[in-house]
Amino acid sequence: MLCTEEMGTLLSRYVDGELADKERKSIEAHLETCASCRDVLNLFQRNDNVLNNALVGEAFGAQTVDAVMTEIRRLEEPMVVAPAVDDESAQPPVAMRQVIQVTRMWPFAAAAALMIACVGGVLAFAKFGGFGSSQDLVHMFERERQFARDEQASQRIALQAAFEMNRELTQSLRDVEVSSRLVRTKESTGIAYVNDQSIVVQANYSTEKFVSFEVFRTKEAGGGRFGPWAQLRDKLPLPYYKDTTVEPGVNYMYQIRAIYRDDPKKYEDSPPWVQMLPLAGGLDPRRSLKVRFIAALPDLSHATFEVSRYENETRISQFFTVKVGEKIGDVQTIEGKQVDFSTRYALQSIVEREEELGVGPTPLPRRTRQVTLKADPKAKGLVVASFTLTLDRDQYVPLPQ
Repeated sequence: MLCTEEMGTLLSRYVDGELADKERKSIEAHLETCASCRDVLNLFQRNDNVLNNALVGEAFGAQTVDAVMTEIRRLEEPMVVAPAVDDESAQPPVAMRQVIQVTRMWPFAAAAALMIACVGGVLAFAKFGGFGSSQDLVHMFERERQFARDEQASQRIALQAAFEMNRELTQSLRDVEVSSRLVRTKESTGIAYVNDQSIVVQANYSTEKFVSFEVFRTKEAGGGRFGPWAQLRDKLPLPYYKDTTVEPGVNYMYQIRAIYRDDPKKYEDSPPWVQMLPLAGGLDPRRSLKVRFIAALPDLSHATFEVSRYENETRISQFFTVKVGEKIGDVQTIEGKQVDFSTRYALQSIVEREEELGVGPTPLPRRTRQVTLKADPKAKGLVVASFTLTLDRDQYVPLPQ
């Protein structure tokens, strides 16, 4: 049998299992005596293996295609806008899926469809001899994998942005609910309340009667006494202020001053309101160490913590990167003075976990990391034997004795 172009076609069909028994035996007999045809056969078989691996591999397998198509169909669901707040109570905030639809529906759906189309074209082109070598095919799939990784990174950024949007929306809806209730109150009144990690102050002064507003605050000085008043803001267009500078476990007193529109020298002061941001762990932050989990290595072997404490009425912090099994914190020299940041807890484990973020009927899932800290069994005065922290969360623990 001569080594012609027809032989190349027969070898390709041989690899695909499309030859009859007689043709297959004839090809096998020829291969025993022809080294060049054996080389061509080896090339066909390598290309076929690469294609098969690509079709069932993690980059572009059937499960991935199905998942992409499922996501496209999910993103095409109609968006429903949350109703406005009624006169009785605040309505649930917009669902996270609906927020995400606004920010990512068409870019992601289009990218997913384009990816599937490109992969199909690449596989078809390679299957029918469009590449010069199997190495070219490997490089093509490596580029496609990188494309997929870039898309995943973009999706994570979009999800984080959507979470922040939902968080801000939830806080705003809480403020709107309070405002609507104050409006229905005939007498001049107000309130100081906790919203997320802040204290919000609102009053129901009329903006037709008053032209601007000022906010004052004082902090508890001990023994039930408060220090002198300090102005936080002036010339506010509304009797509303969000205080983000508060410390947990400290009582604050607030007061709003309303400036009359017809006489700027005349004003009216609200009654004072006292409010406290709750403590994490039930400890006084000025007599405790605050441990905050801020990072972990990709292989989950090390984690970084910020440990802070008060020293001479000033909060100071140190960062400690430890591996699993090591204790967190030690004695540090700051401005010539030794300060003890020993938490008396060791890093027991670091794990990946899924966290549900936001509120409403469809919370947003997000992959995050969680650490478990275990107390030194010989330490005295510790409140709990162990506790867990997710990224950007903190816990107060007793000062070292």
